[in-house]
Amino acid sequence: MAGRPRATAPRMLRVASVGEVLIGVAGERVRVERYTDLSLGGLFVESMFPEERGTRLKVDLEVGPQRLRLPAEVIWTRPVTISARERSGMGVAFEQLTTPQKKLLYVELSRAVREGAERKSGTPPSERARGGGGLRALFDRLRGK
Repeated sequence: MAGRPRATAPRMLRVASVGEVLIGVAGERVRVERYTDLSLGGLFVESMFPEERGTRLKVDLEVGPQRLRLPAEVIWTRPVTISARERSGMGVAFEQLTTPQKKLLYVELSRAVREGAERKSGTPPSERARGGGGLRALFDRLRGK
């Protein structure tokens, strides 16, 4: 696609979760946007007004009962177009996450993957409680085993 930099590192697991995120730009503008495609590396922020590539942000993301304030940078943008096929917005990469922040994000990603797999598989609740439906292999893959 035009305008996107070519990926230089392997892609991280992304979860097509949807939620709201508070975006702060240089301590001046703060706004609420919708996010999708959450990963340990970043997220996609849907926006009618994407920031320019290279813009440093503070991203406030609710993970369970906690709110994480994560330093981030806009790494690519998708401008508003007439086509409804592609959402306008920006790809945001997290920067310098602490170990506790990474762990909380991992827990959130694991929860979203588990819920999505359970909905798709139709695994009965009794099997879900025992880890049925092939989730063990999926979690092992997430942990790098």
